[in-house]
Amino acid sequence: MTFLIVAGVAAGLLSALVLRLTLDTAALRSAFRRIQAHFLEFRLFFDEPRLIWRAQKDLIRANARALGIILPPTLILALPMTWVILQLETAPLRVGEPTVVTVQLAHAGDEVTLDAPPEIAVETPPVHVTSDRQIVWRIRLLRPISGQPRLTARPSSNVVWLRVDYPAASWWWIFWFFAISSATTLVVTRSGALRGVRFVLPSRRAGDSQPIPLRQR
Repeated sequence: MTFLIVAGVAAGLLSALVLRLTLDTAALRSAFRRIQAHFLEFRLFFDEPRLIWRAQKDLIRANARALGIILPPTLILALPMTWVILQLETAPLRVGEPTVVTVQLAHAGDEVTLDAPPEIAVETPPVHVTSDRQIVWRIRLLRPISGQPRLTARPSSNVVWLRVDYPAASWWWIFWFFAISSATTLVVTRSGALRGVRFVLPSRRAGDSQPIPLRQR
């Protein structure tokens, strides 16, 4: 749970920083105003098919422009967010539940031994999967352990990788991660230079040479 909170807050801070540095908020507000204005055209010119058709084309262009503005920060955030989500897809080992440890050998016929901390019991002798050059053990967590369990296979020169089959995490972890990160991003952006976009009824400013479809509050 601690990792979830820390990861959510860190992701929210990173998102706020990337949005502030890469997002053109003025252009995005303008694109959203145009989208809203084109929707209003549907209500104003519902009996004019030609104008409705033109408003639909303009609406598609305005949406494409808004997506183009949002795309750069989205691409920048995609890689770190994917890594965090992959980390949250697995849950910690549960006390009393067995799981499997697999070691990939460098060469067929190599022998290795599995060293486990006192909190973990190695319940089975090594099972050799000769066709895949792997050795498998069944382990069980005896009591809670902080952090990742330190399992080592010796000698390390014979080991390509060691894998622990962690249980799958509940999707609630993903929900809470996005909830925490989104709340953090919202708090940071609303208290800084980047603010949320809000719309009011169409209005016109005195002295403007062109009508403004929608004005930001």
